[in-house]
Amino acid sequence: MLFFKKILKKIACYINLEILWRLSTYPIHRKFFKTDNAKSFEDKFFYWNDIVDTLGKDEEVVFVEFGVWQGKSIKYFIKKFNNKSSTFFGLDSFEGLPEKWGKLPKKHFDTGSNIPEINDKRVKIIKGLFQNTSEILLDHLQSIKIKNLLVHFDADLYTSTLYCLGQLDRLSKDYYAFFDEFTGEESRALSDYMRCYYSKFKIISHMSGGNKKSSIYGYPHKIFGKITHRNNLS
Repeated sequence: MLFFKKILKKIACYINLEILWRLSTYPIHRKFFKTDNAKSFEDKFFYWNDIVDTLGKDEEVVFVEFGVWQGKSIKYFIKKFNNKSSTFFGLDSFEGLPEKWGKLPKKHFDTGSNIPEINDKRVKIIKGLFQNTSEILLDHLQSIKIKNLLVHFDADLYTSTLYCLGQLDRLSKDYYAFFDEFTGEESRALSDYMRCYYSKFKIISHMSGGNKKSSIYGYPHKIFGKITHRNNLS
């Protein structure tokens, strides 16, 4: 047995770390993110609409989006949440990915630092790397009364997603969250956050299926649920 362990260790030394990280996604899904009892959608807009229905389109909502890019998703939810007292925060550097993501190179999604035009006074855009702007966001969130907090994690990267999860943990608040590219680095980030911070994530709905262009069959490509802070666990 000891001989085989030594062989396995030698083999492991030559495994490409990026490949190993990608492969780890699937056992992580099996252990932490079983979707057996969650609602399943094949259409993105049906999935998004169900998120709105869960919180209530007329309810006062604080919406935070990490990764705005061209503004398509934040514009959609602005239209869906009708309450005039709702607040929307969009965070992005608008200079593209700060590091390589899969096959996409650094700077992909660069808009030339141009912020999308959003004609709604409820929206506040915070420009810059999340690591440089999260304190600005937290100051805003701590200064306003929050009943329903909904966070869209669309940062794609493990590093960015885990950092943002850790920063929001400082609010000591339960909140709704949905992840846009969950089959990959975002799922690893969420699982590591749950383990490090002793918080829980309950899946409400997901979007997966056999669409080879956007998901791997049997694993949730997009996922929505509620994060319960460790201080609020019974």
